[in-house]
Amino acid sequence: MDKVLHCTQCNQDFKSGGWYGCEGNPARKHAVERRTFYSESDRYQVQVIVETRIIGAGGNLVHVPGKIVEFIGGTFMTTDPEIQEVLEREAPMTKERYMDLRMTPELKAGRDRRIIDEQTELIAQLKARNAELAAKANEPEEEEREPVMAAAGNKKKK
Repeated sequence: MDKVLHCTQCNQDFKSGGWYGCEGNPARKHAVERRTFYSESDRYQVQVIVETRIIGAGGNLVHVPGKIVEFIGGTFMTTDPEIQEVLEREAPMTKERYMDLRMTPELKAGRDRRIIDEQTELIAQLKARNAELAAKANEPEEEEREPVMAAAGNKKKK
């Protein structure tokens, strides 16, 4: 099933594979939301468009250059939907995994302490809330009805 994408330049939807045709121009490529991709390697390279040669008009050989992207510092950003589609397969690392690999032991320890502090605070809040609910449950229910309503409740219907 073809994925439907949204062009940020012409505000039109287009299907995966229909990279060109932005604003009605068959030579203009669509652009989508900027995405960042991550890699374990600082200088990871991916061939996202394969170099090809085709026979053009008049039987002439036409060279269509490929494209190689290089991650700098383990990251690469693009708005090109064709490149994004390839990188989803070739560089599927999440930001969380990337950050985890790049953190120093001191930063990891600080992050872990912060998480433990947040969880301890949440547990304290839950205990306080449970104590409130338990106190309310143990209170005797007061049935204070007005005398007229109390008398009406005791009458039998004919």
